[in-house]
Amino acid sequence: MQDAPRVNPDQIYQVITRCYPEKTKFKIDVNLVAGMRSSVDQYDSSDWPDITDHYIGIVGEMPLYSTTEQAREREWGHKRRVGTASQVAAFVQALANRNHAYREMGIYLAMEARSQARVKQGIANITEQIGFLEKVAAAQRDILSHEAKVIENRLALISMCDNDSSKHVNAYLKKIAYLPPSQSKTDKPQ
Repeated sequence: MQDAPRVNPDQIYQVITRCYPEKTKFKIDVNLVAGMRSSVDQYDSSDWPDITDHYIGIVGEMPLYSTTEQAREREWGHKRRVGTASQVAAFVQALANRNHAYREMGIYLAMEARSQARVKQGIANITEQIGFLEKVAAAQRDILSHEAKVIENRLALISMCDNDSSKHVNAYLKKIAYLPPSQSKTDKPQ
């Protein structure tokens, strides 16, 4: 049995954060303020125009420097980086689980072959071989389940990228996910 490929989560994180869509250049923090004024009957307003009796207005404020917007931007950036880190961790965990299931399957296949030989020689009962066949089937089910998680997390990671770089990032993540174990010791992070 060969070691499963090792994955560099820091490198994956850097690739994903570099492919974020570009932030918009046009951001305005606009606050709307509404107010109403009604004249009091202190004065004789018979000769005033009707517009002066009651007044309702909406005023827009647009600050040139907004600490609220900057705080919101920092919080949004932090949440995005934490979300990216969580997705990278989930991707790496799914790969590890899948690779572990492959190793289990290899063990069970070897044990089933050994059991098959023992049954042929009359040393063991057929139930031993059937037990290992059941374990092989369970390991195969686990591989498929973990493979689905790998795909889900890979797609979630590429969804964080802009349209131009998502194809390249997808190819990169597929290469990592399906790297043969024999290459894992010689490949170095880029």
